[in-house]
Amino acid sequence: MTNAQDAGPNLGDAGTDHQLFFTTPNLGDSSTGDTWMNNEQSHFWPESEDLFAMLTSEPSAWRLDAQLPFLNGPPTGGEEPQSSEPDGPSARARHALQHTSSLIQDLSFSVSREVESIGVTADFLDTCLSCFFSRFVPVLPVMHQPTFVLKDCTPPLLLNMIALGSLFVASEGATARGEALWRLAHTAVATSWQSMIQRTGNETSQDAAMGMQLVMTALLGQSYAVLSGSRSLRLTSHAFHGLGFYWSRQAGLAAIHSSSGSYYASANPEVDVARWKEWAASEVNNRAILGHYILDGLISHSSGFPNSTRHTTNNMRLPCSDEAFDAQTADVWLAVMSRERATAEFTFRELLNKLFDVQTPFVDTLLSHMSIPVVMEALQSLVSESHESDGPSVGLPSQAALNQALWRLYDYQVMHQDRARVDVLDLSIRWHVVCISFCVQPSSLVYDLCERYGVRQELYKLGRSAFLKTFDLDAWSSSHLARRATLHAMAVLDLLQQLPLGKTQALQLPIAVFTSAVVLTAVNVTNRGRIQLPEPICWQTVCTMNDATTLDTPTIGGDAASTASFLLTGNVVTGARAAIRNIGRDVNAFQTILESSMSTWGVTREMTRILRQLVPRCMQRT
Repeated sequence: MTNAQDAGPNLGDAGTDHQLFFTTPNLGDSSTGDTWMNNEQSHFWPESEDLFAMLTSEPSAWRLDAQLPFLNGPPTGGEEPQSSEPDGPSARARHALQHTSSLIQDLSFSVSREVESIGVTADFLDTCLSCFFSRFVPVLPVMHQPTFVLKDCTPPLLLNMIALGSLFVASEGATARGEALWRLAHTAVATSWQSMIQRTGNETSQDAAMGMQLVMTALLGQSYAVLSGSRSLRLTSHAFHGLGFYWSRQAGLAAIHSSSGSYYASANPEVDVARWKEWAASEVNNRAILGHYILDGLISHSSGFPNSTRHTTNNMRLPCSDEAFDAQTADVWLAVMSRERATAEFTFRELLNKLFDVQTPFVDTLLSHMSIPVVMEALQSLVSESHESDGPSVGLPSQAALNQALWRLYDYQVMHQDRARVDVLDLSIRWHVVCISFCVQPSSLVYDLCERYGVRQELYKLGRSAFLKTFDLDAWSSSHLARRATLHAMAVLDLLQQLPLGKTQALQLPIAVFTSAVVLTAVNVTNRGRIQLPEPICWQTVCTMNDATTLDTPTIGGDAASTASFLLTGNVVTGARAAIRNIGRDVNAFQTILESSMSTWGVTREMTRILRQLVPRCMQRT
């Protein structure tokens, strides 16, 4: 990886009211680990003082509603008839309800004590909020910072923002405080979601739609939990998998569409600003739900469970262009919107239909950076269903159709000539991992390798029946699918080494790095440490290769011939250019990348431990 700075483009003057990317605040001498405690600089977010006062007020300024289903019974006061059997089942049930109700009510008063006990200060909240917008939002752009108003947010949403921001402070103390705040937010959502889903803001705020903040809170909270170093938090994200879709449907958020009309400046600047804020609220609503589609794929991949919804019926509209979403003022936004309206009229369902229609060209207009991961997760869901079905199924595309769709997406959009180089790198990595999933179910590969070599792992704790029943590791590792997965895994490493530092903290990267490392570990048994790869690689040939392909196929020639030869025989065409790769060295490089992500995504600790134990045992068998 390069040492490029990740501060990102400064899209606004430091003195303006709205700035998309904040510079990470100066934390002073990092040797103490808690330097924000004595930070006397003015806050980036002046409201953080109010937030701290709210969290530490007695009694808490935000009380949790005890609305758990089992509490919707008879009142626990003195009006309830006493049981004739003091120690009977009804008496024990009544006492249990009273005790549970007291626990839930006491929780709202314990928030301030919990916040103070873990050493949270206003400076810490301010630092974490700044890191959230400068480091997390660029990799998952679901919140519109130029129109964001902190005081309009519910405390659970703010706590999740702070928890995510704490991951980028690079301090163990910050991580511990962030996790404690996440637990408070999670408890609040679990006990108060019925009231949170009723919350609405004014028409120009980012929570204008009913339930918007609950859906966003769930998105940020599960994003934190699914990549946590705590197995308890990861399992919690699995248990809450799909709730964001349920809440968005219950609140009717999926039916809300952006306002249409002319996007030209009016005579009144205040009207333009109001239109901008109203549009931003609608766009944030759309992106929050699309974020759940991305998160659904991430949770499915990291847990081994199926997706929680059908991605191919996604009728959400495409998000706006990156330029429009990054606009810092209403005037800039109007100028951008006045010249781009075409792609926003598509829905993802329509886009996927076009992608699978090989008789017509795919959309060649540059789609926004957030649109592509949503499409990729749709393809990933189809790949997962294909593995689970283990044969043709109603409504499921053929494997040939899936291969063609993967290639068309890569050719038309991932490698689009107008896409920024850094975005091409980021999207290409995710594309290669989806292609690896086509070749082998990652959860099955990890489970089988760890079972064979006696390595304990806590990523996929399901029984053998949950994975491929006919999976044969030895047969797979010498197949053309394994060689295809090898090409993708090597490409992931090459791309990672070109990725700017700021992009190495993307949500999907831990899974991408670990999956690629496991693939190389598995194929190393067959290749005995070294492998000769074609150079350059024809990715169209890689995608469209099937069991019926032979070297005599008329369309194969040039780079395609060398690639096809490797896939079919494991050897490069004699005289063709080739690159010799040391598999052990490349696996070590993946381990180094995982280790560098430990301070941000805790799950990489478990991934690194697995590889440290698995790799030497596999190498001994070669």
